[in-house]
Amino acid sequence: MHKKKPSNNTKLSFRTILLRSILYVIVVPTVIMLLFVGGFYLKLCAEASQAQAEMKTYLHSKYGEEFIVERPEKNGSGLGVEGWFEATAYPKNHTDIRFIVMLSSSGKHDDYAGAVWSKEETDRLKPIIQRIFSKDVAYSVTIQSSMTLQTKDIQVDGVIPRFAQAAAQYKQQIPYNITIQKTHQTREYQEKMHIIDNLKELAKDLPDTVDTTIRYQAQTSGGKKFDLDITIMALKSTPQETLVTMFQEKESL
Repeated sequence: MHKKKPSNNTKLSFRTILLRSILYVIVVPTVIMLLFVGGFYLKLCAEASQAQAEMKTYLHSKYGEEFIVERPEKNGSGLGVEGWFEATAYPKNHTDIRFIVMLSSSGKHDDYAGAVWSKEETDRLKPIIQRIFSKDVAYSVTIQSSMTLQTKDIQVDGVIPRFAQAAAQYKQQIPYNITIQKTHQTREYQEKMHIIDNLKELAKDLPDTVDTTIRYQAQTSGGKKFDLDITIMALKSTPQETLVTMFQEKESL
């Protein structure tokens, strides 16, 4: 007896089954996943666009100015957690004053006043810092006016008041951080004493009614670091010899 050869119909049927298996196991789940991800992305884009428009309206209503709001990003969202939108914004006519604006179901918040005060103090201190530390020193001033527990009672609408006026009103509710970065030849005792002398001189021109913190970040040409992080009150009240021991030394990697 001769074995019956598989017919072409049988071969076609096997190929069809194989293709269908591939379709069901790989292609269909992939398409469903892409549709899900695409739908989620489109939903997120729509929500971000809506949040961006709401942020612009909120800032204009609060301060009476036109603002540019960059594309918001959603943070803190997850299973059962709504999260919030956060974006960088700046006045249309002052692109150098950049700040954060937040939007969530609990409300809208921004740090525009803090950004204005930071620039005001940065400009004011420039000649003072260059006179004390030299013109090649790097420094920054960061003042917060919102979005922390410490600043929760600060309310600023309309025209931003001068920083001196805000400091007199809100005092220790305002976090004021100044960071100074400079390269030194050594990190020996005398060099640190000289830094302390300069910081005490600078402290005369820093506000002591607000919560002022000074961060001095020093580095030798060989990469050895020695930093000092201190409040203005501690700088003024701590003996010079003790202040020298408060530097945190770090070796280069």
